Amino acid sequence: MLCYSVFGWKIQKKGGEKITTTAVKEIISDSDYKWYTARSDKAFKTIMLDEKNKNLLKSLLEFILKTKINDMIILSNDVSHKNVNIKDFRTDIKLDTDIGKIDLEVNSFNKPYVHPKSMAYICEMYSGGTLSGGLFNQKTLYLQINFSYGLMLNDKNEILRKPTTIRPIRRYKVIELEDNQDFYVDNFVIYDINMDYFLNLWYSQDKKAIENKLLVMLGLNKEELTKFSKVDKEVHKFMEIMTNINKDPAFRIYMTEEEEREIIHNTELEEAKEQGIEQGIEQEKVEIAKKLLKMNMSIQDITQVTNLGIEEIKKIQEAL
Repeated sequence: MLCYSVFGWKIQKKGGEKITTTAVKEIISDSDYKWYTARSDKAFKTIMLDEKNKNLLKSLLEFILKTKINDMIILSNDVSHKNVNIKDFRTDIKLDTDIGKIDLEVNSFNKPYVHPKSMAYICEMYSGGTLSGGLFNQKTLYLQINFSYGLMLNDKNEILRKPTTIRPIRRYKVIELEDNQDFYVDNFVIYDINMDYFLNLWYSQDKKAIENKLLVMLGLNKEELTKFSKVDKEVHKFMEIMTNINKDPAFRIYMTEEEEREIIHNTELEEAKEQGIEQGIEQEKVEIAKKLLKMNMSIQDITQVTNLGIEEIKKIQEAL
């Protein structure tokens, strides 16, 4: 079991011995380290922002958009993959291509805030590019592609592995709600990809999994990806990329620090929740004591009913 600590970047291996980050490479060659998949937003962006993987990103976009992309560059005002381990810094994939400007987002969970968040990102990009040189630019196409997970979960948070009639890729535009349904603007499109649908192709052993491999492989875990890589060269190459990413000490330290911060945050929220419940219970006892005092019940009896101390009940009585 690997254990990274934010404080001092200490690492603990099996047996309990502690070593410094200079030996990370030796540790991560072990077989029991945690494997991060491209379902993780940071892992996905680390891969796709690497210039060496530009052809992979280009192929993925062409498969989704069903069109050829000749030129593609990362916008100059965005963060490169070299900055992935900067704490609390949001890394974006915003591209300038010959077909338009593209924003990529990975939504690992299906939560109510996901759509507003994604909408805010693409609107920021749209407003920054539409008003250019004192003119409103309506020629450039703005696309957002959302890789969304959790759209096909059952009550146990397990992916439904049954045939479904849902559309695997949905496209959204701003349109009129009435009869004609005219477009408000023509150069604004949002793609929402149901990644669970494509994972289902793999789990159900559907032959379409090979046809849709560029999307299927993104959500597979290590064991599944290893199996898939044995039957397809492109998936095998992606497996090598994922292996190298998972063996990168800087990436692993960054990911474990992110996870630790999230655990701390969730723990603080849970503690606050528990504290709020306890405070609510105590306040309820006080309210009960007030009512019993007004009914002239003795302080001793109120103590037995509420478990409040005699002195505390006397203070409540004085405040009435």
